[in-house]
Amino acid sequence: MSQNEISDLITSVRADLARLLAEGKPVGDTAKLIADLEQEKERRDRFDAASRNRAQAVGPSQGGLAAASNFLQRPLPQGLDERANTPTKRRAPEAEEASRGVVFVYTIANPTFYRAVFDRLAPSERIRMETNHGTLELSREEFENAAPSIAKSKSYMHGSDSAQGAARYVVGRMPASLAPFVRAQ
Repeated sequence: MSQNEISDLITSVRADLARLLAEGKPVGDTAKLIADLEQEKERRDRFDAASRNRAQAVGPSQGGLAAASNFLQRPLPQGLDERANTPTKRRAPEAEEASRGVVFVYTIANPTFYRAVFDRLAPSERIRMETNHGTLELSREEFENAAPSIAKSKSYMHGSDSAQGAARYVVGRMPASLAPFVRAQ
């Protein structure tokens, strides 16, 4: 549940509480629910603030989440839905990876291709995707040429029927056409 969803739920439950009070009905469980939701929201706010502070302390020059986040601060590619997904487990490239043109690294169980990542790459830049099925390093052009069916799919371009706007494509194992881009872990 997102922070906004928690806030919306608190507002809704407060309205229910006011209605129950006006009707003279018991409010004990409703009041406890509000207290629990507010406590959870405060906990998440503290976590978010601490995480931002840690990421800023690491700084882009030292790698870490801050540098990976800087990549995602690039403008959203034209025509891409604001709901487009990006990887949650990400990091800045290590020096050796950066020397090969890698600007963004993410870890995910199954190979997952995010349009919001590939479309932000400059021509000489590459991503590194670390999965349970191998590690890929490739540029946008290499991806689009080696896996055109994925790059042109509805799921990758816009999202699936169940995840509209997500603009990602997930496969169960590494596509054979991407074998030339698989690197040693």
